[in-house]
Order: sequence, then C-alpha cells, then structure tokens
Amino acid sequence: MDLEAEKRRLVDVSSYSINYDIHSKSRLAVRNISSEDVEENLRDPKRLAFVRYDRQDRTKRDYYFRMSNSITHRYIVQFDDYNRKVKVLTVIKIRNKWQNKMDRALKK
Repeated sequence: MDLEAEKRRLVDVSSYSINYDIHSKSRLAVRNISSEDVEENLRDPKRLAFVRYDRQDRTKRDYYFRMSNSITHRYIVQFDDYNRKVKVLTVIKIRNKWQNKMDRALKK
C-alpha cells in the first residue's frame, strides 16, 4: 500500500472506537502527548508522513505524523475490523532536529 491508500483507510475507519492499553496510556503521560492529538490524527490523517507495516501481523501499523518542523508523533496501532476498534499500542514523540543529527552521524 502507498501513503495515499493508507490515508483513505484511516478515513474509512474513522468511525471505529479508539482504545488505549495500559502501556500506551502511561506513554501518553510521560511523553506529553494528548489523547486528543492521537485521535485527531487517526481520524483525519492529513499529517501522515510515513507508514510501516508489520509483516507477521497484518492488523498492525506503525504511523508517523509530522506535527511540525521539529516534532513527529509515531503511533503503533492495531486494527480490529470485526469489532470496529483501533487499539493504540504505544505513542512516541520524535524530535526531528535530534533525529536528523543522529541520521547524519550514522551515515559517516
């Protein structure tokens, strides 16, 4: 699937309920990410920049949402189409400036 197809999928499942497991709830608090941001991004994927798929579990997705020039949010989610639910497994805040420095250092 390409990025546009994945955006369409997120729009199609926007009526699904979004649930958080214990780990993701604790990560939201520690990483200062609001559940409203997560839900907004999953329901309206205009900020979606990259998606990765789990080869063993086709229901899992690894989404990267570009929040600003300096911040990207990464959400690992699992879809349950039968019960019409999206389960957020974890959330990660990536500081782009730091990430870019690490990428340049690894290329050397």
